Amino acid sequence: MRSEGRSERRGARARRRGGRGASRRRFGSLGPALRLFALALATLVAGSCTGLPRQSWRGPAVAAEAWSPRLADGTRVRIRPLPFGAVRSQATLDYLRERTGEPALDSILFTPRMIVVHWTAIPTLRETWDAFAPELLPAGRPEIAAAGRVNVSAQFLVDRDGTIYQLLPETVVARHVIGLNQVAIGIENVGGPEAPLTPAQLDANQALVTHLVGKHPTIRHLIGHLEYREWEGSPLWRERDAAYRTEKSDPGAGFLAALRSRIAALGLDASPALPR
Repeated sequence: MRSEGRSERRGARARRRGGRGASRRRFGSLGPALRLFALALATLVAGSCTGLPRQSWRGPAVAAEAWSPRLADGTRVRIRPLPFGAVRSQATLDYLRERTGEPALDSILFTPRMIVVHWTAIPTLRETWDAFAPELLPAGRPEIAAAGRVNVSAQFLVDRDGTIYQLLPETVVARHVIGLNQVAIGIENVGGPEAPLTPAQLDANQALVTHLVGKHPTIRHLIGHLEYREWEGSPLWRERDAAYRTEKSDPGAGFLAALRSRIAALGLDASPALPR
């Protein structure tokens, strides 16, 4: 038994030496402090890098410019298209035809005129993805189910740490705001009343809005989701059912005020003025 124990200890020492040797070969060119940091970072990344699913865009053909892999200030955007096959495409078109009362509509592409800022009221990035990913609206949303079968989504999603994900092209309609989907890019932020939006998300929203306004000169308005009903009767409003409304408080009045203060120089309107 003692000889077996000694053999096991010798084997364990050899394995440790082998592991240290591999680490030295990997990071040997670094100084001691950087080497320790690199080893810790490699361990962290290997153990926690889950992210969102990577898949190709399967929706309607769009120009390459409809995606923003990098913002004007250099900020990286992670492109993670939602599932968008024939079912979601047709359900989106059906939704637009029904909500606008225009059965002859034949496209789900649009020209952005507005940005609407949201919070998800879902605590994590992955849970938000899981909520948006089904092409059709899951059970459990009776307040909006009668208005159409296409699932909710948005063009952009901002995580708690400020990481920006693009889920849809900027010129493909998403279901995120009653009456204004056909003119509005949606920015969803992970968080809600129990998890107020973060300073990192504020920075990311500022950079993203600034980028989108520079890229799409037709964008002249920015609102919070809580303000959408102020646009009833405006030239941009397209909802034929006066009873189809929901109460909203996102993205929180404080966050919205802080964002508006930061982007004041862009000259975006918050009121339903005639489009310029």
